[in-house]
Amino acid sequence: MAEFRWTTKGIVAEGESFTLDGENVWLQKWVAAEYDPIQLPHPDYPAQTHRFSVYRIDRPIGEIRFAAAEVSPNVWAFYA
Repeated sequence: MAEFRWTTKGIVAEGESFTLDGENVWLQKWVAAEYDPIQLPHPDYPAQTHRFSVYRIDRPIGEIRFAAAEVSPNVWAFYA
């Protein structure tokens, strides 16, 4: 995974509408990607790092790959 450059995409309350590449992530099936979890900074507090799991959303026009972590109770951060 070292070759992929992760970019902050957002931080939202669980269930709050959040889209990646036009898809609301909460309405899609997350498939665990075949990568180990990665350490990334909290989008609002870069000195804090969290363990992000890598997922994909499969769709006919191509997959969406992203990393997600619950950084506070019911608050999720996303990277892609």
